[in-house]
Formats: sequence, C-alpha cells, structure tokens
Amino acid sequence: MYKQLIIAVSIFTVLTACEDSNSQKAIKLEKTIFAIHDSVMPRMGEIVALRKSIEQLIELDSTTRSADSLNITLKSVIKADRDMMDWMHQYKSPNMKSDTAIAYLTNELKKIKKVEEQINGLLSEKP
Repeated sequence: MYKQLIIAVSIFTVLTACEDSNSQKAIKLEKTIFAIHDSVMPRMGEIVALRKSIEQLIELDSTTRSADSLNITLKSVIKADRDMMDWMHQYKSPNMKSDTAIAYLTNELKKIKKVEEQINGLLSEKP
C-alpha cells in the first residue's frame, strides 16, 4: 500500500511539473507576442498618416504610372492596418494550462510577426 502511494505521488509530481513547464512556456510566448504588439501599435498612427498622404498624392497626380504605383502602396498600407486590427480583435488569451495553449500562441506569434514586418516595411519605404 505504501509503495502504491509513493508511486501515485511520484506520477502526480511529474505530471504537475510538466504542466507547470508548459504553462511557463505559454506565458513566455504570450509575453513575446505582446512585446511585438506593443512595439508596433504606436506606429499605427504613422500608418494612418501614410495612408492619407498617399491618397492625397493620388488625387494630385493622376498620371497612370505614378497612380498605379501609389495604388499598389496604398493597398499594402490598408492591408497592414486591417491585419493589425483583425489580429487585435481575434486574439484571445488562452488557458495557459491547456494542452493547446502553446500551439495557439505559436500561431499567434507568427501572425503578429507578419503584421510587424508589414508595418515596419511600409514605414521604412515611405513614398
């Protein structure tokens, strides 16, 4: 009986340790996600300003070549803005002890990194 109790306690301890390890990994992933979000979010004002500037340039210069290039850039700016807003509205903080938390957060990390690349890329290439 004593042996069975020792085995049961040992198994419980191992399972709890693994769960805590996964929880800690999930918490670190979420912190990374929000660090990226928090670094990019302040730049959204720049994205809005860039969009307005491009729209004004299109109105002023409607030559086909220039307008085509500006329209392509404008579509990219609109998409980056929309992707950030969509990500923010769709993100749901998972139960960190859930078996699916790490997979979910890994996928969300990919999404927010893509948004970060879009925004930083556009703002480094201002027309």
